[in-house]
Amino acid sequence: MDRSCGIQHCALARCGARRLILPDDKGERSTKETPGPMAALNHGEGGHGLAFRIQADEIETETEILFRREIIRPGSLPILHPVHVGTRRVSALIFVADHAEPVILGDISHDRQLRYIATGSGLPGSSCDDLASTIDYFQKSGIQDAHCATLLCEVDACIADTTAELSPLGNPDAPAPRAANPWDH
Repeated sequence: MDRSCGIQHCALARCGARRLILPDDKGERSTKETPGPMAALNHGEGGHGLAFRIQADEIETETEILFRREIIRPGSLPILHPVHVGTRRVSALIFVADHAEPVILGDISHDRQLRYIATGSGLPGSSCDDLASTIDYFQKSGIQDAHCATLLCEVDACIADTTAELSPLGNPDAPAPRAANPWDH
């Protein structure tokens, strides 16, 4: 299936807001040495996202692929939820933060979250880069996520402050020392 077809903008109706509360230390955008959070739909005011329309004869195959991607570790709970696509209301399979799982950091402080995103790094890149690419993709799709955009600005400032403080002799071009594991605090 060409997954670029059938993508539609939707507004999630009172389902949750994107929050970076699902810790990753398996190498996606972070490791055990440099852990960082991944996005999950959390309790909140709701938000905008993308809906993928799947043809009836492809539902089983596509659902299996979706589950492999979204249920790679504990923390996500699949639910059918009403969403608005244009003027239509349809049911969509969405994945929300499963607060019954201890891995979800639902009460993470804002400062701690910034630190995780600023220091998380894995094989394909950093947690900060992942957040930036998510925001960029949504903006290109006409979706604004003020919370995530503000969070990225704060993470950028956190990285700039840490680099300036930790760089030898105040040289902003010098690499910053490896950060301590923030999950340990």
